Amino acid sequence: MDTPRGSSWLDTETKAVLQQVPPQKLAPAITETFSVVVLSFDSHGDHTRHVRAFDRVLRTSFTDAELQTRRKPPFVVKRELTAADAIPLN
Repeated sequence: MDTPRGSSWLDTETKAVLQQVPPQKLAPAITETFSVVVLSFDSHGDHTRHVRAFDRVLRTSFTDAELQTRRKPPFVVKRELTAADAIPLN
């Protein structure tokens, strides 16, 4: 294939961006990502338990976990998790 400016070494995706045309073949995503979504929770339940659960998922500060308990469901807690991180362990 004769390409302008000797760009034959570029991969298909880069060529598509530079030429403003879609690539001939789209590659599927290599990894799947998951999100943790809160659909509902008992606001009258054990507040400390809710905070611990958010803290465990978010792996951030206690204050950030505390803020999550004030949000109105449904909402996404965390995105782009691996399957192992998204599946809770008891």
